[in-house]
Amino acid sequence: MIYSLNHVQFEVKNQQILVADKVIQLSPRGHQCLLLFLTSENQILSKDFLLKTLWENVIVSDDSLFKVIQETRKALRSTGLNEDVITNVYGKGYQLQAPVTAVSQQSFKPHVIGVLVLCLSVALMIALIKEPQAQVTDEVFKRQLAAIESNPQPQNLVFEGLTIDHHSHPSDQLKLAYLHGLERYKSGDYDRSIAHLMAGIDAYDKGASVPVLADTYLLLSKMYIYRSDKESLQYFLDQAEFHYRAMNDQTGITSTAISRARYHQSVYQFTESIVLLENILNQAKINKDAYNQMRAWGNLAYSYQQTHQDNKHVQALEQALRLALEIPDGDYAAYAYGALSQIYMEQADFVKAMKFAQQALKFVLEQQDTNNFQQGYSAFYNLLQELGHHELAQVHLQSAIEIQAQFNQESLLVLAEINLAKVNITLGDYDQANELLKKLQAVDLTTKEQLEVTALLALNSYYRQDNITAYTEAKRVFESTEVDTQVLLIAGTALALSSHQLERNDEAIKIFNSLQPITNPNWFFAHTQFLQLAEIVFTKITPDESERNKWVEAKTSYTQIRQEIKNQTQPDDDLINDLGVYLEQIMN
Repeated sequence: MIYSLNHVQFEVKNQQILVADKVIQLSPRGHQCLLLFLTSENQILSKDFLLKTLWENVIVSDDSLFKVIQETRKALRSTGLNEDVITNVYGKGYQLQAPVTAVSQQSFKPHVIGVLVLCLSVALMIALIKEPQAQVTDEVFKRQLAAIESNPQPQNLVFEGLTIDHHSHPSDQLKLAYLHGLERYKSGDYDRSIAHLMAGIDAYDKGASVPVLADTYLLLSKMYIYRSDKESLQYFLDQAEFHYRAMNDQTGITSTAISRARYHQSVYQFTESIVLLENILNQAKINKDAYNQMRAWGNLAYSYQQTHQDNKHVQALEQALRLALEIPDGDYAAYAYGALSQIYMEQADFVKAMKFAQQALKFVLEQQDTNNFQQGYSAFYNLLQELGHHELAQVHLQSAIEIQAQFNQESLLVLAEINLAKVNITLGDYDQANELLKKLQAVDLTTKEQLEVTALLALNSYYRQDNITAYTEAKRVFESTEVDTQVLLIAGTALALSSHQLERNDEAIKIFNSLQPITNPNWFFAHTQFLQLAEIVFTKITPDESERNKWVEAKTSYTQIRQEIKNQTQPDDDLINDLGVYLEQIMN
């Protein structure tokens, strides 16, 4: 067969594509991709279709598809086609813009052409008369939704043998796309979920407002909260609200408002989020709506925390937990328990902190919801390092980071990576810590995170005997006006230790003296490093046996206290075993 594209003739012959009797050199997928466009009749080919066709039964990223598209474009340009004939149609896929026609290698006789035209006309009339009928009833759809919500492994579901393709009724395509998108969302696979949902919207093509269309936009917004593309997030929220309002769906309108508040949080507009959430809370109280009161309290807690309203922060968490246990709602219970455990940790109530962290973990394990798992898991693994469970912390911090990379590559678990670096430094794995901290330095962090990463890198450089780097990086943090006290202690310790190695002992002593008033025994990692510095100061820098013995005794006593805390906060063995089983399940 020969295809004509802007007067360039593409001949498909013996599994090759030729132009002017010359074979176009392409990879196997590039060859298949070009063939798809030549036979597309200028229709838009969705990303989902291209991914499934080019990588059958293999999950790849959009980047892989983009590389094949680029290869195909380059091949077309090599034939003399100057313009970029394959274009990206926003939100839909890719399209061959220049008209393509298929021509036979032998001329047709006029009467044959006439017969073909007549046959095509009849076929077109039949197709127009007989439109596809909807197959997926509301009853079937709701049954499948319930199966996904209740199944701990929704990816194993079969959607009642529904045979729906691009020829099916648009509402059927939208419903099945939503089911697949929700199943992938529940499994934590955001990329595939988004692909399914966008394909469903494309298939429905601006049809009337229906619940599943509004739900599709709302689900997309929930995933885009964690992505940098805030413009798309706003668009999805606007569309969800538009369709819910068109149907006067108050439940949907409220859910969209809560998601919009979370959008404000994601762009650091905490005042706006508080106003919106407090309005939702007040209306929910009037309606005696416990569920939306819980959701409002839970989200308000984060905004109160970020605006330093500490009492309101704690109150909101306690109210959210109370309602979550009454309803009951495992997701919000896990969130509230986890957030409260962090507060108890800051208050040095370590036993209660571990108790609440384990409650958070217990709830997410009971839910078996991969999408919300990290929320409860983080409350647990981020405590382990500070409480002295270093080996356990190393295992679970690494697991959390791997899960995040598996399901959401756009977003890093910065706190987990920082805590893993601390564990590696404590255990003497300085090369691993260096690799981790260098990676963090290369990504977009908040000022607070940047300063902590730099302080840890300085301390780690000292242990790696790279004292010039240690001194330079530590001094930069130590002299910052935006550094918090705990990070200042880490940076100052690194600066004093490296100053001593660089024979700047007067500076080392001066820094040590400035750190003594600010150190805090509740900062386990930072205070341990400071005690190490104190021993070196009175052993090597300014020898004083009396002072040295005092600090050695303080270090010994502190080590014993830490061991007692570690013993008192030992995680439950059965819970750890259940966690191990679940981690193996979702990571394989």
